[in-house]
Amino acid sequence: MNKISSVKFWQEIKRARKIRYYCIGAFVVPALIFGIWGFIEGQRDLGTPTYLADVLKAEEYAYIDVDDIPYLFGENDTNKLYFIWDTNDNFYIVDLTKKLYEKLENNPQKDTIRLVGTSKTITNEIKNVAIKVYNRDKSEEMPAMTKDNFNEMLGRQYLNAREDLTNQWVFYGLSFVFLAFVLSFYLAHWFIERKIRRVIDNLPQSEADLITFEVESDKTITFPKNNLFLTENYIISLGNSLDIIKYMDIAWIYHTDIRQNGVLSARRVDIICKDSTHKWIPVMPYGKNRNAHLDIIQIIAEKQPEVLVGYTNDNQKIINETVHKKAKNKS
Repeated sequence: MNKISSVKFWQEIKRARKIRYYCIGAFVVPALIFGIWGFIEGQRDLGTPTYLADVLKAEEYAYIDVDDIPYLFGENDTNKLYFIWDTNDNFYIVDLTKKLYEKLENNPQKDTIRLVGTSKTITNEIKNVAIKVYNRDKSEEMPAMTKDNFNEMLGRQYLNAREDLTNQWVFYGLSFVFLAFVLSFYLAHWFIERKIRRVIDNLPQSEADLITFEVESDKTITFPKNNLFLTENYIISLGNSLDIIKYMDIAWIYHTDIRQNGVLSARRVDIICKDSTHKWIPVMPYGKNRNAHLDIIQIIAEKQPEVLVGYTNDNQKIINETVHKKAKNKS
């Protein structure tokens, strides 16, 4: 890629490349941090669980041993609450995942299965639902449940049973999200570099020499915030990888405002070439650069007096009947 020897040109290429590297690095760092945290969390020793009947407060590492199928009595978006008896015939409330429930359900030999998790305080909402469902579905010989005997029958804590009690996969999940951004930015960077190489490699050396001369010329108009050179004969845009467009090849030029929820978020200068290709220049729409798109269009129109300026139905019709029709016939 040495055909163009302009210092200004390569400075802009390198500046844009550096920004892409920074973007990739900005996501690599948190991806590594969350990945390391996930590994550390996975190695965390939770100690020895306490039998739930002996637990006095919430958030303790606890267990019960069961060999029976639990009975679902309440659920919401995050919890599935079951009644269950353990192997000591103590009655509890447990919150089970689907995987743990299926493990208990598919236990024909009535093997003892240990449920481990953290203790949670039984709220009044859970208590009211539990009392209502228990009294509705109990057999006649079973005692009724009331608020007075609730703690004696079910205790003050229930078991939030889980296969993995660490936050390992939460951190791994965050790491994967950031790695996905890293991959997307890297692929974008790869495609941009590939396009730059292809554009420059396809330039005849005489044209590359002319571009070098014109970029370095004092007559060249630059728009640094938009990575744009407007030379005597060329538009050189580095804002969307690399586009080198001759003024004489342009048939139509206009600008497009991009809005999100009615707020201007981006702007671009659209260029329809005589071969029917559509190129565009991203333009910063803020601050002192707010009207840069109008300056760019005006300069291009002065360089190519025959160009159609502005998006109108009449201009669209002319382009359809001339440029697009001609390109379609050639194909």
